[in-house]
Amino acid sequence: MKKLLFGIAIFLVLLIGALIAIPYIFKDEIIAQVKATANESLTATVDFKDVDISVFRNFPKLSVGLEGLEVTNGPGPFEGVKLIQCERLDVAVDLWSAIFGSEVVVKGLYFQKPDIRVFVLSNGDANYDITKPEPAGSTAASSESSPIKLERYGISEGKILYDDRGLDMRAYLEGLEHTGSGEFTADLYDFVMKTAIERLSVNYSGIQYLRNARADWDATLSADMKNMKFTFKENDLKVNALQVMLDGWVEMPENSEDIRMDLTFGTPQNTFKSLLSIIPGAYTKDFESVQANGTVQFAGFAKGTYNDKIYPAFKLNFVVGNADFKYPSLPLGVSSINVDATINSPSSRLNDMTVNIPKFSLRIGSNPLEGYFNLKTPESDPTVDTKIVGTLNLGELSKAFPMEGVQELAGIIKANVTMKAAMSQIDQAKYDQVNMA
Repeated sequence: MKKLLFGIAIFLVLLIGALIAIPYIFKDEIIAQVKATANESLTATVDFKDVDISVFRNFPKLSVGLEGLEVTNGPGPFEGVKLIQCERLDVAVDLWSAIFGSEVVVKGLYFQKPDIRVFVLSNGDANYDITKPEPAGSTAASSESSPIKLERYGISEGKILYDDRGLDMRAYLEGLEHTGSGEFTADLYDFVMKTAIERLSVNYSGIQYLRNARADWDATLSADMKNMKFTFKENDLKVNALQVMLDGWVEMPENSEDIRMDLTFGTPQNTFKSLLSIIPGAYTKDFESVQANGTVQFAGFAKGTYNDKIYPAFKLNFVVGNADFKYPSLPLGVSSINVDATINSPSSRLNDMTVNIPKFSLRIGSNPLEGYFNLKTPESDPTVDTKIVGTLNLGELSKAFPMEGVQELAGIIKANVTMKAAMSQIDQAKYDQVNMA
């Protein structure tokens, strides 16, 4: 019995020793395989400063840690642009394929402190399109023959810049923690993801929609890869204090620029305070102490096809009732906030969109402001019917709403304006048809 136990102990010691030694014995071969696999299929250049190899980090998979990873765009409009700079990338690969196989089989990717910069030009060219085209007459490789057998990936302390000149959109996020898992090589699978973003900023067509917002998104999507269709099964999205419901599906057919969708969205059981939290500048360090009241209703849908020529039909209803708020660090508050707004685009043409705000009102300090606003035919001939009555004291505004970086704000704007006009009337100098007072 003692001999048997001694023999087992010797075997385990030799096995552990072999597992420790194998990565270093075959280190040069593994490094060559990783670089060759990456660069032979990409138009970009992949490089890294050092390699750390371990059998135990993702056992039974071999973990190849690439230190100082850089992916640099090759010849073309983005030549020299760093697509990815990453402090460390751990690649979990099949151990035996790395040593004895003709190619490395990748099972997992784990990015530590990546800085990813995505640029899309107005003509649609994008710097992330770095896969070499298949040679003429060749057959595209199937998922079964691909060396990428990804099962899981992760990002820690990430930064991502997305700059799209065609959409006139710029998004930047930092402090990204993200994990994703699924049978990515299968035709049908559930994609499970968990995401936390410390700071998210979004600018679209010159309007800052989010600034340094906190975002958390946990979701499970049913992925149909043959049809490139993704259906929400479970979804929990929160931006600052605002919880958002999202349901439906998105489809991106192969060899098509179309994005098809049938989505519904809304804010289940949200308060005015949660809505206030997503207004740029409003989500301060003392936001939990902000006193706020009021009701919010927010719901909408998007259904149809999106491409560079058409848009899906969509509708958004937004109602705020008798709301108010006050920051503990500021002397004044804002009260009597009421908004009833509907944005409706019933067809694929944005020109059919209407904006209807039959009433809006608020009171900053002692000064009320109220009115209504209507817009139709926004593309062919923008036609506006609006009225604004009240007083806006900029000094009181700075005492009621946090304004980071603003030293002093002063001035009083008194308004009693009515306007009913079409852009064509103004362009053609038909001022007698313009109702403005």
